[in-house]
Amino acid sequence: GMQVEAVRAYRKLVVRRKQQVLTDGLPSPLDLQRAGTELEPEDWHAALRSRPDGALLLDCRNNYESELGSFNGAEPLDTQVFSESWSKLEQRLKDVPRDTPVMTFCTG
Repeated sequence: GMQVEAVRAYRKLVVRRKQQVLTDGLPSPLDLQRAGTELEPEDWHAALRSRPDGALLLDCRNNYESELGSFNGAEPLDTQVFSESWSKLEQRLKDVPRDTPVMTFCTG
């Protein structure tokens, strides 16, 4: 068979525990009690198929990810980094009636 040689990928490996993987830029954690419903993939696709007229579909991924592909009719937030999402969402939704259905998705 083939011989495999052990190679050290790093001279020194340091692992540090972090509070967050992505920096969201928020001063305190989100209150998820007021969040929408998180859907399983099958339910998400069903919701996309039955999306009512006027519902918003917001792609909350960064530009690089959005440009690789997205759902039909999705509107990208136009962000470079995750921490820009909150101001972009606030700006996009400021004149949207509160009873408008809003569907969002991201990578994580």
